[in-house]
Amino acid sequence: MAWLSGLFGKKNAQAMELLPSGEVDVEDALAVPGSTVAEARDLINRAAYETLQLNGIPKEWIKFEILTLSDAAKAYFQLQVTIRHWDAYLLLHSWAFEQTVMGRVRERSLPISRALRAVLWRIAADAGCPYDRMPPSVAWTPDAIAQREKNGDLFKAKPRAEVVKTEDQADEGDFPATLQVASSAEADAVLQQIIAARQAKQSPSQN
Repeated sequence: MAWLSGLFGKKNAQAMELLPSGEVDVEDALAVPGSTVAEARDLINRAAYETLQLNGIPKEWIKFEILTLSDAAKAYFQLQVTIRHWDAYLLLHSWAFEQTVMGRVRERSLPISRALRAVLWRIAADAGCPYDRMPPSVAWTPDAIAQREKNGDLFKAKPRAEVVKTEDQADEGDFPATLQVASSAEADAVLQQIIAARQAKQSPSQN
C-alpha cells in the first residue's frame, strides 16, 4: 500500500482500499458524484479507447484496466495502460496520451475526471521491448544527456541497427542527427563512440 501514499498522502492512503474489478456489490455502495461506479468506469474506458481510435493507434497494441479504489464511501480510479506491442514512439507520447484521455473524461463529467487520480503505464513481458538492461553510467553524464536532448530521435528503436557516417563526418568525428539502434546494448556502444569522438575532437584544442 506504500504506493498509495504518493497519490493520496499517508493519512488517506491508510484508509484506501484497492477493490478487484469485478466486485459490483461493493462498488454499488461507493459514491461518485452524479454517476455510479459502473458508469464512471465505463466513461473512463470509452475515453481511453476513443483516444486510440481517433489517433490511429492499433487497439491490439494496448490493454486497458480500470482499478477502483475506495476511501470510506468515496470511489477513485486508476487507468492502467499495458503496452502489448513495443513502439518507442507511442511511449514517447505517453504524457500526451494521458492528457487526451483526461480531457475527454473532463468534457463529459468533471466529477469523474477528478476521481480519476492516476494513469499507470506498464510494458508486457512479451511486448518486444529491446531495452531489457539499464545502460552504463556514462549514459547519464552531462555530455550524453546533451546529446539526447539535441537529437530527440537518437535512441528510437529500429528493426535493424545502422549507424552511417559520411566521409566529412568521419573526418570531423561527428555523427548524423539520427542514429538507428535496435537494442540497449547497441545504444550503449553508439553512446560510447559519441563520447570518444567528442573527446578526441577536443584534445587538439586543449594542447
